[in-house]
Amino acid sequence: MDKSIWELKKMYVDGNFTDVVVLPMWTARMEILSADVKKFRRLFHLRSDVLELVKKTITGVLASASITGEVSLVGVHVRRNDYHSLLIQILGNNVSFATRGYFKRAMKKMRKLSPDTPVVFVVVSDDREWCMKELVNEREGVFWGGMEKSPFHDPSETQNTLIQPSHDFALLASLNGSIISYGTYAPAGALLAGGHTIMYDLQEPVFSNRLNLFTVGKYLENWDMVS
Repeated sequence: MDKSIWELKKMYVDGNFTDVVVLPMWTARMEILSADVKKFRRLFHLRSDVLELVKKTITGVLASASITGEVSLVGVHVRRNDYHSLLIQILGNNVSFATRGYFKRAMKKMRKLSPDTPVVFVVVSDDREWCMKELVNEREGVFWGGMEKSPFHDPSETQNTLIQPSHDFALLASLNGSIISYGTYAPAGALLAGGHTIMYDLQEPVFSNRLNLFTVGKYLENWDMVS
């Protein structure tokens, strides 16, 4: 039976969801999960084989960064490609996308939040080429962590296009904090990871009248909206 967003949210808050919920269609209603983040983390499980791949990525990043002591690992998700077309459809040609400047400002803020602990940024994206050109700089502590062309995995693993998004999502969910732009993939990973999250603020009136994570994120603990 179809349920409205309000009915689904009430079911979640009241604890009336079973462990597995089959929705009648795809949904981007992340605000349901934000109603009870602790419960979402408790019910959501990542596959052990995917977590093993994530462990290899984290081990590889730390080795490349030459850090053996305490470190804060921050996941950076850069959504581009098809989502830019979607935002243009919703907001028009004048929409302001998350640029290199946004990610650099967010990284600077993350470093300020952790003055006594080294911060290493681990980037995943649907546009690796852009990230390698604009963001990844290992000397500054910014590493490519996506499964696509990963230097930390065997070719047989990196060429598995089915495992790539699972690995990247699980990686985001396994780190200490998050810098994200838009979509639902990265916010879900950030909710699972906990820690501090910086999310791109589209600053568009169309979102202020809708209950979604662009507005809910403003009220979640340890979430900052940065333009």
